[in-house]
Amino acid sequence: MGQRDTLADAESPLEGQSFYAYKGLLYRYIMTRATNSDLSNSSLEKLADYYTKHDTGHYGALLRMWQGQNITTEISNIIGKMENSDQQDAYSEVLFYRAAYEKFVKGNSPVALVMLEQLNTLSPYGSIEWIYGNRVLK
Repeated sequence: MGQRDTLADAESPLEGQSFYAYKGLLYRYIMTRATNSDLSNSSLEKLADYYTKHDTGHYGALLRMWQGQNITTEISNIIGKMENSDQQDAYSEVLFYRAAYEKFVKGNSPVALVMLEQLNTLSPYGSIEWIYGNRVLK
């Protein structure tokens, strides 16, 4: 298995099903940024498709966003039911992936920058989305 299959081979039994939905979301982001369909992975494609249809959490909603669906109401309802650090972490992930979608899929950098400003107000120190956001959304 080569480097390009590293994500496909990643496992996290302690995280449960949400890890697989997140892995599908991360794959969608990577493929969008790569703009090279030769890098696609059939097992990750199946995983992302499955969780797009079956995950009821924020990762599933974000996967549906990657299909072009409007998820604003759905995401608000999901995040609104969360509490404390779970809510902040999920909101940070939502801001990053929505901003990345706006910038890299829709070509709308100004909207991505607004979402980055919102992400920066949360300052989720150490959060991968916060770190990546400040690197790739500017």
